[in-house]
Amino acid sequence: MVNNSDKKSKTSGSKKSNQITPDLKQDEESFPELKKAWKEVRWVGFFVFIFVSIPSMAVSTLITKLLSPGEMDAEMGQNLIEIGLKTAPLTLAVMIIIFAHLREWVESGWASLFLSIFVLVGTTLLLNKQGYEMVQTAWAQATGNVVISFFLNLMLGYLQLYFWWPFVSSLVIGSFGGWATYRIISAV
Repeated sequence: MVNNSDKKSKTSGSKKSNQITPDLKQDEESFPELKKAWKEVRWVGFFVFIFVSIPSMAVSTLITKLLSPGEMDAEMGQNLIEIGLKTAPLTLAVMIIIFAHLREWVESGWASLFLSIFVLVGTTLLLNKQGYEMVQTAWAQATGNVVISFFLNLMLGYLQLYFWWPFVSSLVIGSFGGWATYRIISAV
């Protein structure tokens, strides 16, 4: 003997699964944009990795890596993070500034300069052992247009602290990190 309530529950269960299916299809339709964004981030990250690795790789290793970009995802990420951590205050500041500009939270000009100073001083004080001394020295040496001079003195302080290649790498990785964060978030 078959119970009619069992038939109804089975029928209603199949209707529910049909109702869920369109939602899954919508998720699948939005997923390609995120997948595309992630692919772009990985591709640009590959070139950032190559640029940052130029001084530390032999030419033969560099050519091998250029010819096989798909095989080095873990190594690429590890090296970019390693350099980013060594130069964390400047890298993080550049990343936040680039992200803020791409999200159009600030306009170019004075607002951008004040945001840059605020973020740079904040990351310098929070993440750098010599942060207070760097900020104090940069402020003491500021002349003329104090705002611009203070910003440039802070950047020169980082240049003296890291030397030229880690300084440039920090700017490049920070710019990439800000753009990558924006790209992934905008794809969602």
